[in-house]
Amino acid sequence: MEGDLVRLLDRRGIHVNDTSTRRSFIARLHRAKHYLPEYRTYRVFGAVAYLRAEQASDGYAQHQGLFVIRAAGDSAAIVNPAGFQPRKFG
Repeated sequence: MEGDLVRLLDRRGIHVNDTSTRRSFIARLHRAKHYLPEYRTYRVFGAVAYLRAEQASDGYAQHQGLFVIRAAGDSAAIVNPAGFQPRKFG
């Protein structure tokens, strides 16, 4: 599934250099360039992928400026509305 997600982001003009499956990562996104100095010249965006969102977690993630990706079977789709502006971290 990761390949599908990377391809979806690439279609939006966002090149993915690395991925992580850690859940508590918003704070880490702010420090990403500190811990990964090789990415200091890159823009850092975050994304959350889910099979089923509970308790408005998808809305919370979008409010935080994260790409929200719904996975279904062998495919996935970015569900942020048109015009969504992702937050740059780091």
